[in-house]
Amino acid sequence: MALGVVVIGALFAAYLIHRSRHRQRMLQSRLPGAAREYLEHNVWLYRCLPEEVRERLDGPVNLFLSELTFEGAAGLEIDDGKRLIVAAQACLLTLNNRTSRFARLSSIILYPSTYVAKRNRHDGWLVHSGEDALAGEAWSIGAVTLAWDEVVAATSGANGGHNVVLHEFAHVIDYEDGDFDGLPGGQGPLDPAAWRRVMQREYARLRRRSVLRTRSVIDTYGAQDPSEFFAVITEHFFHKPHELFVSHPEVYGQLRSYYGLNPVTWVVAPEAQEPGGGGDTGVPHGEGDGAAGAKQDETDGEL
Repeated sequence: MALGVVVIGALFAAYLIHRSRHRQRMLQSRLPGAAREYLEHNVWLYRCLPEEVRERLDGPVNLFLSELTFEGAAGLEIDDGKRLIVAAQACLLTLNNRTSRFARLSSIILYPSTYVAKRNRHDGWLVHSGEDALAGEAWSIGAVTLAWDEVVAATSGANGGHNVVLHEFAHVIDYEDGDFDGLPGGQGPLDPAAWRRVMQREYARLRRRSVLRTRSVIDTYGAQDPSEFFAVITEHFFHKPHELFVSHPEVYGQLRSYYGLNPVTWVVAPEAQEPGGGGDTGVPHGEGDGAAGAKQDETDGEL
């Protein structure tokens, strides 16, 4: 019995050492040239990235592709191009957070288009069954589902500041501490108290704008709860950073500190770039498997 425990312990230790070495190799590896060219042609956000950021992105993308499983649903076939487009955008969220590599995640499921999910809603003792049309979802069990047509819509950059990949993987980061609460896990914000102060205030403001139906740079979808607020502002941080910086400078500042990136200095309008193919060109081959705003209210919100 004792010998068996020792053997199992030794095997587990060997596995951990092997896994750690594998992860280090992946993080230090480079994407093949064909993979970079594919992303350059097909993903607007990748075309915006400075070379220094692209180099930092290579290793995390390779690690992502080597550890996570992609599955096609409803007849959608998975290829290297689809995997690469998802991985490159998702990994932007981890560049400043060495402890956050989507540790709770195991698989990504791609649907051809918006899909229907059955829901049970509880009203006291009553349970109401219904259906929701979804573009994506992050599950606490370690899976992310995405509608491929929505993924492609964001690759042009001309999608109203929306990006379903960034949105759902922001949820994954949010859940790394075991709660969908709008306070990202892993390494976490440098100053959690400042994060809560800014985000609670801005979330409360967005909720009021949603009720009053007044214009907001931040999409009012984020007014549902703090977790959706975090996911929505993450999308805007990368897809319309100039608007977010001018209208909500403190939100932008917190995200800049957390993600370690400053997209207002390098994101340019999609129409200023050559259009890509949204993932419809040939797939890569090789080993790549990866200003001040208005005075802000001090109203508290829950976050």
